[in-house]
Amino acid sequence: MKCIKKIVRSILLFLLVFLYSFIISAQKDTIGSVNKQANQTIEPNNCIVKAEIIEIQPVKKNKLRRLCHRFPCKAIVKINEIVGYGSSFPVIFSKGTEIKVYFAHSLKPSKKVLPNLKYDLPGLLIGDKFKAKIEAIEKLGGSIKFLVYYYEVL
Repeated sequence: MKCIKKIVRSILLFLLVFLYSFIISAQKDTIGSVNKQANQTIEPNNCIVKAEIIEIQPVKKNKLRRLCHRFPCKAIVKINEIVGYGSSFPVIFSKGTEIKVYFAHSLKPSKKVLPNLKYDLPGLLIGDKFKAKIEAIEKLGGSIKFLVYYYEVL
């Protein structure tokens, strides 16, 4: 009788472990499929937003031939929607937040300023709505620089 009880307990324990592992793997598959549906992974210190250009800051003319000394690269942007955050993003935006953003390839169409760029950026003007991945770079003194490499106009 003791032998049968041990066998039954062993079978029940095996079934519980099997069932538990099945449930865990099903949850992981569900989470994975949600991420695949979004078709985006967000790197650390990045967030994806839908935003609007409120103001384009003027170019500071300089003798240097750098891109942002010839074309506008900085703009005030209003956050309309937060699509998602990567880990360690240092700020939580709320709808309507206005931030200063640095556009690495300028706000002009890339065909005009960087014809050899791998992707085509159409350029942005005041009032344009766009979706972008914003990288947050923490600077000494606690300030944060927001940087955009790629965007798509909505």
